[in-house]
Amino acid sequence: MRRYSHKDNTNKSGTGYSHKNSWHDQGQEEVWVKGDWPLCAATCSEKASCQDWAYVYDGKPAVSKWKCRLKPDLDGTHPHEWEGNEEVISGLRKE
Repeated sequence: MRRYSHKDNTNKSGTGYSHKNSWHDQGQEEVWVKGDWPLCAATCSEKASCQDWAYVYDGKPAVSKWKCRLKPDLDGTHPHEWEGNEEVISGLRKE
């Protein structure tokens, strides 16, 4: 089962906030990524319309791709405002 700590995960693609859902789902684009959350973050950074992203994993064994939700709007820019969700890592677009 994929599990991440509750602290921030940071790499060159930006920062992903474990177990947080940036929530605003209206108008989102859902794509599949083969890899970890930094690929979802990078996909968002490549799209001018993407403001934040959510990488969705469900802990199923032997899964080779995961949902990446690219969101055009923000409900809040601070992760403490976002909904808790054990199966999501979310982050803001990195310029």
